[in-house]
Amino acid sequence: MCDRVRVKSWHICVLFVLLNLPHIRSETECDIPNQKATGVCRSSVQCQVYTKLLEQRPLHGDTINFLRQLQCDEENSICCTHQGDYVDPSIENDPSTRKVRPHFEEEVANRFGPEDELPTLKQCGNSLGNRIIGGKIAGIDDFPWTALLLYESGTSSKRSIGCGGALISRNYVLTAAHCILESGDSTKGSLVAVRLGEYNTETTEDCIQEADGLDCAEPSEDIEVMKMMAHTNYTWSRSDKVHDIGLLKLARSTKFTDFIQPICLPMNGINPGIVNGQKLSVAGWGQTDMFRDERGFQVSPVKLKISLPIIDILQCSLAYRPYGFLPGPGHVCAGGRKSEDTCPGDSGSPLMHFSREKGKWVASGVVSFGLNGCGADGIPGIYTRVDAYIPWILSMMETN
Repeated sequence: MCDRVRVKSWHICVLFVLLNLPHIRSETECDIPNQKATGVCRSSVQCQVYTKLLEQRPLHGDTINFLRQLQCDEENSICCTHQGDYVDPSIENDPSTRKVRPHFEEEVANRFGPEDELPTLKQCGNSLGNRIIGGKIAGIDDFPWTALLLYESGTSSKRSIGCGGALISRNYVLTAAHCILESGDSTKGSLVAVRLGEYNTETTEDCIQEADGLDCAEPSEDIEVMKMMAHTNYTWSRSDKVHDIGLLKLARSTKFTDFIQPICLPMNGINPGIVNGQKLSVAGWGQTDMFRDERGFQVSPVKLKISLPIIDILQCSLAYRPYGFLPGPGHVCAGGRKSEDTCPGDSGSPLMHFSREKGKWVASGVVSFGLNGCGADGIPGIYTRVDAYIPWILSMMETN
């Protein structure tokens, strides 16, 4: 019992009781499309009805529209039902509400300088969607530098997606070395092209029905790869996975649009944001071997995104020690939360930081590898640290 005679003691007692109550997170009421009953904003991984819809295959456009409109303002949060399924989880495209985007001025595109040069600080890392808000489905113009690597096998002329990457200039794509050196193996086939401006891999025209109208992307483009450059010191053994970084030179320069833009590299005063606890972002389709169904993640036709915390390198080392691997200075560890890891990402895709100071997105890491079991609790994903390889990147661009 608290001694209520002495006021100070009573205050201390009340404080003690409050601190020892189970932590209760306040939930914000929200509106769910197509139903009168309201919902509550919760983490997407804590809403089974949302996850069930997201993992539905095939994932139709009307379902994607519905999932997009469930997003709350809180990070990784969506509008979940109090109980039971959503009443009508479908929002069809309405062509009569199609929005007209301002024309991407040709003079703006022409200010990107010589083809083989990196864009200036003013020209890189610009995205109309600068916040990772609730949910896992990216906006149609989010992360316009994300690239898909296309492979061709000898047994089929059909190209398949095997890795990801990030556009860093008009004709260079940053990716992982293993995506290049595994080209030609029996599973992937030969790396032949890069796809830019993709959103939904199952539709010819990508459109999203937003609350304020139908938003459609310009067609994606496939560009052949002219030259592949993997880091010469790259190794991939059980205990030594280092220098997993590479560059692809495109056969022709791409034209910049709202949906195809370069990301900044961590240079020219842009900090990569690699600070313990700092949340960085990953986006992709989960198309690579690392995230196949047997590892607990279904491939998505639409671009997904997630924000993940940077994990202390010593803590990361302890997590991987039983598996015979120790991360080094060229690595970044992120994630390690149950059901939330680099599952949406593709090998070679960027780990991204949004610099509020500069108002720019920067490529801080490259998705390298993780353990079996996507989103394993306590086991972070491993990324190649980009700022450790800036001299190598610049050297490759200058000599190739």
